[in-house]
Amino acid sequence: MALIIQKQFSLNYEVIGGFYRITKAGTMLTHGQNVSYGNSVRVVTTNIIEGDIDPETNAPSTRQEILNLKILCQTPQEAGQIANTLNPLLAKGEPIYFSGGLPSRKQDGSIEVVVEMPKLTKASK
Repeated sequence: MALIIQKQFSLNYEVIGGFYRITKAGTMLTHGQNVSYGNSVRVVTTNIIEGDIDPETNAPSTRQEILNLKILCQTPQEAGQIANTLNPLLAKGEPIYFSGGLPSRKQDGSIEVVVEMPKLTKASK
């Protein structure tokens, strides 16, 4: 896990919908190497954008922007606690505010950012 040694900026993310999933710690084989990963909760949120009308088809095209917010957890129990806190907020469409860094594109093409949740994870102290 990366360690921030100097923090001079952060970005704020407002999430008003989406779903979550819990990932328990484990290992996976990637490019012939075992890669370890920790416990986390991921919030997947999507914006759908309608483009301009194509003159040839006379119809707009749509595209989606998917953002995965990753909350690092020490234990599976902590991940469960965070998921149980997020679930009703996501279901109601209430804004949830996260603080994190710049998003990065993963090898599978998805975009992910590691975020903190104040008062819910040890990283936000």
